[in-house]
Amino acid sequence: MTPRAALLAPPAYVSAALCRHVDPTLSELCGSIRYVTSVNVALGYSRDRVQHPLEGWGFVVPRAETRRLRSASWVSSKWPDRAPTGHALIRASLGSAAAPSFQQA
Repeated sequence: MTPRAALLAPPAYVSAALCRHVDPTLSELCGSIRYVTSVNVALGYSRDRVQHPLEGWGFVVPRAETRRLRSASWVSSKWPDRAPTGHALIRASLGSAAAPSFQQA
C-alpha cells in the first residue's frame, strides 16, 4: 500500500529541501515561511526579592514599541506548582521582526 500522507517535523526550510523533487508546490510553500529569532528565558527569584504583586498572567509589549522583549508571563501565578513555595518564576519572551537577530556581546 502506498502511503497517502507524510508528517514532516523539521524546520520548514529543511522540509522544503526534502520535498523539492516530490512536491515542488509544497517545497515552495515551506521555503517561503519566514522565521524570526526568538528566545524564552526562565527567571527564578525568591518571592521577597520581587516587589511587583505578580497578579494576573503577565504582559505583552505592543509591536509598535519595537522592543526585543515581546512578553513576560508570571508562570508561578498561573501555575503555583511551577516554582517552590516562596519563589517566583517569570518567563520572558524576546524576539521580533523589528529586531530580528540577537548578537553576542
